[in-house]
Amino acid sequence: MQLPLWSGRRLISLWQMITEYPVVQFWWLSHELLRLEHLLRGDDGGPGTVQVISSSVANFPVGLAAQITAVIQFAEPHCKNFGFQDTAMLPLWNIKAALEKIRLLKPNTLDPSADIARDLKSLRKTIEMELGKRKFVYVEPKNIAYFEQDRLYGDLVYETFQAARQDLKDAGNCLAISLPTACMFHLMRVTEHGLRSLARKMHVQLTHKGKNCPIEFGDWDKLITGIKNKITAARSLSAGSKKQAQLEMYSNAADHCEYMKDIWRNNLSHSRKAYIDQEALAALVRVGDFMTFLAKHL
Repeated sequence: MQLPLWSGRRLISLWQMITEYPVVQFWWLSHELLRLEHLLRGDDGGPGTVQVISSSVANFPVGLAAQITAVIQFAEPHCKNFGFQDTAMLPLWNIKAALEKIRLLKPNTLDPSADIARDLKSLRKTIEMELGKRKFVYVEPKNIAYFEQDRLYGDLVYETFQAARQDLKDAGNCLAISLPTACMFHLMRVTEHGLRSLARKMHVQLTHKGKNCPIEFGDWDKLITGIKNKITAARSLSAGSKKQAQLEMYSNAADHCEYMKDIWRNNLSHSRKAYIDQEALAALVRVGDFMTFLAKHL
């Protein structure tokens, strides 16, 4: 069976919805079902009593049966590909059964007009309901570049920080659909992966209540303090210009992390504020600079 157009997380343009999936066909189908229902109920299409076309199935108009058959044959594969459940397909199957009785001219079978009219209406309402269940989020053209991007910060960051991949992708998705606070949350998780990598590079040893604490369980304050202590201790030793330059880079990275902790992470952790799109975009750029720097120097 054909997979629905929306299978998986991917962008779908309005043009794709029109050309690649039968949106227009469903619109046409709904109108055809209503037209046929009106034919069976009377020319005015009102909610009155069903017009009796014939007293028995044998006298059911051949032309009308052919029209209904054509519409149902068109509807069935589209409804199946759309993912209609069996209960939603029941009106369609009822119409097919009634049409089969008309085709076989079964004796003593009453005129099926009322039943077919009822099931045509049920099928039309089912289609409207099923179409209404499918919801789509609009992504502004300027945000498309952030949606479902595995390598938002480039190949080097992607390869260096494998554990941060999903959070970075989620951060871009949140920014794309204007969820800036959620974007900030994922960005701080990305930053934390970078901070822990820097702590490992500096061979930081953490303690908690007098016992060794794995870097994975250290909070930002302990990690940043541990990194700065390592840098301070290294500076007190004789070091060449290359070593000194490296220490300065690591020190700048630690300061960068402390800055992000103070202005972003603490606010997020304690629900102090909600963010707007421009703030999330600025954070995306700053975190990108930080992670790219670490990827190049760790």
